Amino acid sequence: MRLKKPKPLILATVIAVNILAGSTTVAASLARNISHKTIDKAEATTEATVKQDTLVSQNQPTIGDETKTPTPPQQDNSRKIYKIGVLALRGKEKALQQWQATADYLTREVPSAGGFEIVPLDFREIEEAIRKGTIDFVLTNPGMFVDFELDYDINGIATMKNKKLGKVLTEFGGVIFRRRDRNDIQTLKDLKGKTMMAVDEKSLGGWQSQWLEMKKAGINPYRDLKELTFAGEHDKVVYAVRDGKVDVGAVRTEVLESMEKEGKIKLEDFVVINQREDLADRFPFLLSTDLYPEWPFSATRNTPPRIAELVAAALLKMSPESQAAKDAGIEGWTVHGNYRKVDDLFYELQIGRYEYLRKLNWARFIQKYWYIFSGGAILLVVLIATFIIYQQQQSRKAVAKLAEERKQDKERLEKEIYQLIEEVQGALEGDLTVRASLTSMEMSTVADLFNAITDSLRDIALEARVSSSEVMKALADNAESVQILAHQALDESRKTRNALESIEKMSEEVSQVAETANKASFLAEDAYQETQKTTTVMDDTVEGILRVRGTVAETAKKMKLLGESSQKISQAVSIIEEIALKTTLLAINASVEASRAGEQGQGFTIVAEQVGALAEQSTEATKTIAQMVAEIQQETQDVAEAMEMTAVEVVYATNQVESAKQSLNQVLELSRKIDELMRYISQSTASQKETTQQLTMLMEELANESEERLNLSQKVGESIISTANIARQLQGAVEKFKVE
Repeated sequence: MRLKKPKPLILATVIAVNILAGSTTVAASLARNISHKTIDKAEATTEATVKQDTLVSQNQPTIGDETKTPTPPQQDNSRKIYKIGVLALRGKEKALQQWQATADYLTREVPSAGGFEIVPLDFREIEEAIRKGTIDFVLTNPGMFVDFELDYDINGIATMKNKKLGKVLTEFGGVIFRRRDRNDIQTLKDLKGKTMMAVDEKSLGGWQSQWLEMKKAGINPYRDLKELTFAGEHDKVVYAVRDGKVDVGAVRTEVLESMEKEGKIKLEDFVVINQREDLADRFPFLLSTDLYPEWPFSATRNTPPRIAELVAAALLKMSPESQAAKDAGIEGWTVHGNYRKVDDLFYELQIGRYEYLRKLNWARFIQKYWYIFSGGAILLVVLIATFIIYQQQQSRKAVAKLAEERKQDKERLEKEIYQLIEEVQGALEGDLTVRASLTSMEMSTVADLFNAITDSLRDIALEARVSSSEVMKALADNAESVQILAHQALDESRKTRNALESIEKMSEEVSQVAETANKASFLAEDAYQETQKTTTVMDDTVEGILRVRGTVAETAKKMKLLGESSQKISQAVSIIEEIALKTTLLAINASVEASRAGEQGQGFTIVAEQVGALAEQSTEATKTIAQMVAEIQQETQDVAEAMEMTAVEVVYATNQVESAKQSLNQVLELSRKIDELMRYISQSTASQKETTQQLTMLMEELANESEERLNLSQKVGESIISTANIARQLQGAVEKFKVE
């Protein structure tokens, strides 16, 4: 059958489904965080309970204390028979035998209670008993505890210190095993299409931990197995695998070892799948999964807090030599442990409190409509790639546009400076009608200042022209006044020239500011390049350090080989010692035989041959020792060479660091030069300000002198005739300035 091409509407639907799936994941993460907080809170509560109970036990009177009489317990409704529900892994009868001594122990240690009774329950009955409130305490696996803690508000008060085959353990896990003759099953991936039996769906060591390992290997047991069944007891699972009823079994750790010790099975008939060699140093039994904390002892919500505290204290002080500990096969009890790892397992498998996450069943939906999701994924990747390419193009365009704008601004500023200089060039020749354009925002302040100065000079020139005309008319009677007026006109001309020189100086300083800004830009670029060089040097330094690390690792391997060679030498020496001993014995036997035989030395000949053979073995052993010594010497030489390489690498790394330091010093030097240039720009700006102030003062002096000239002109009004020639000279000087 040919698959139809998904339509755009279907692809849009797929994208929406993916978004919803992401929202579900976020919700799941939030729920998981809330669950973790709940677990932390429960653990803190348990720890506080244990501490409080310890204080209580310390305050209790000791046996034989004659000075204090203990207060008899009050009679209240807490005195009754308390029932302890125990999960019966290997049958109810065995569970009762295992834990009855614990109930008797608690009856003695907690006299304020009416007594304790063991109630063996299977996986289904134990939850029903907690829900109905027919038990007061519960001893079950960590997985069920995590569920019951949330659903039924049970409170963990202690954690079991298990003791199996002489080993004390506070952790356990699961085992996946097969019969030894089933060589077609070697790894977890080989379980596809096979039959499997586990203990129960709620059994952590008998199913859930194995399920997680299968999931990590890409196996979905509910889909990929040919058949999955649950026996309810660990022993039944082992027997089913042994008898060939199923291909693979899943049980809790130490079950196989315990059944072998009891004579029920032979361990050599089975092979463990996914053996966890990485955990062999901390766990002595067969193991296929991660390790999880041992069984917790918990109080239900119906249990009085005071009774729960007393029970916790009694469990914590249980001696390993007590009958209760021996019958239970445990070392005792410790404070309530951290069961977050079990909660993590539930989250990964989406069971227990996280079972709601599987309601959508996205995996089956995707498996059924894989072509739709594939098309949606391809479309999404194309859209993302297109968007990224578009953004990169837009970014490059924006950067290019910004660089072009900066270049244009710089060119425009330089052009406006040159244009301003050309526009005011006529003022140097006396043309006071020139105007600086105000079209540029950057140069408008300078142009406005120049226009103000030229306007003032033009006004002065006009006033001087009028004054010279009046002087020509009025100069008749006072020649001295006319001479003074001429001198003042000359001074005005000189001061006007000074003003023009100040304007020219200001123009030069503006040019210097622009040049200084360009130099600062170049230095900033050099500093950036030096910084890049520094980054490269630091990268080389990191690579050198990594090489040193590799050399050290190689050295460690060589030292290990040296140790192994030393062990071989010890073995060879042992062989030589044994041969020497036998040679001695044979020599003695040869002497005895020789004394007996006399002339007939047949026995002596046989003994001599044996001595010769042993001597030859001694020679070969000596050669072996020599060869091993040579190997040790070679390995030692290799170690020395590796250490030399390490020294070279360290020197190289040191040089790289020194180079990086020099590069950084160059960057600092460039920064210092930039700072000096910026200070120079600031000084130039201050100089422009002073020049402007000088121009203002000059204009004030010219105004005052104009007033004095006006007064003198009034005094010499009648002396125009006698000073006409001087007045004409003054008028000629004023005519040099173009004011119209």
